[in-house]
Amino acid sequence: MNAEACQAERNATDLVGSPLGWVLWGLPIVLFVGGIAWTEARAWLWVPCLLVAGTACLANASRWGRLHCFVTGPRFLLGAVATLVDASGVMAIDWRWILATVIGRTASGYGIEWLRGRYFAAVAITTRSSS
Repeated sequence: MNAEACQAERNATDLVGSPLGWVLWGLPIVLFVGGIAWTEARAWLWVPCLLVAGTACLANASRWGRLHCFVTGPRFLLGAVATLVDASGVMAIDWRWILATVIGRTASGYGIEWLRGRYFAAVAITTRSSS
């Protein structure tokens, strides 16, 4: 498969641009923003939405090599863990620090992608067998 065909397949199958992307990242973003204002439900909103978005990012990074997903996936999962640790009373973590790191890492991930390109070159597209 030549480079142009590989790039076309990545663009066509990348979860970020697909309709499923709205469920995997769009809905969690709305819930995450809702958790900023709704203090009592913050942990109930943030933990699942960060888990879904982080898992989807890691899948997108490993399967298609989406560059920003390498940065945001682990950060979303760590944000979910930090929120859970704070909500359970194990350790007090200011929600604003969680918010700042999630937003900051997301911005840096997209910044790296803007500078270096959308995809990590070393991740090969696996061809799907028709059987």
